[in-house]
Order: sequence, then structure tokens, then C-alpha cells
Amino acid sequence: MERGVGITWGATGVRSDWAALYAEHAGAIAGFLAKLTGDREVAAELAQETFVRAMRAHPDPADIRSLRAWLFRVAANLGRDHLRRRSLLRFVPFSGREP
Repeated sequence: MERGVGITWGATGVRSDWAALYAEHAGAIAGFLAKLTGDREVAAELAQETFVRAMRAHPDPADIRSLRAWLFRVAANLGRDHLRRRSLLRFVPFSGREP
């Protein structure tokens, strides 16, 4: 059964190869993102999003050379995007006269 673009779902959920990779790498990726963002909760969400995007881009992780490095690159890009959005929101002036 297909639930999303590029993600194959079975009776137990996400393909077992991605589930095993998540178990192996998610902690390190979340730790990296926690250092990058300074927020553990945001880091946990971004770590999950890292794997969602990875599964969509490559349904079969065996096709990826240097898988760990690639996952960290995806995570770094997500972390930088988050920081960029956060910094933009901080600098939006609020005058208090908006309707």
C-alpha cells in the first residue's frame, strides 16, 4: 500500500530498512541538530523530518553512497533553514498599531 510519494508502507509501517537506519542514526542526528539549533525539541522534530525527506527522495537506502554523510547533509540543510526562518521572524518589527 502506498501512502506517500516514494515511501513504501507495509503491515508494520515504514519499510524495515529505513526503520533500522532511523534506530541507528536518529540519536546522532538529533544531537547534531540540538547543537545547531540550541533547542532539543526542535532538533527532535527536524531529525524526524530528515528521515521523512530521505525516504521520499530515496525509497531504497541501498542506492545511497555514504548514507550517514548524506543524512547529516539533509539534517544540516533543515537546521539551517530553521535558523534562517527563526532569524527572519525575530527581526520583523511590530509597532503595535496593526489592526
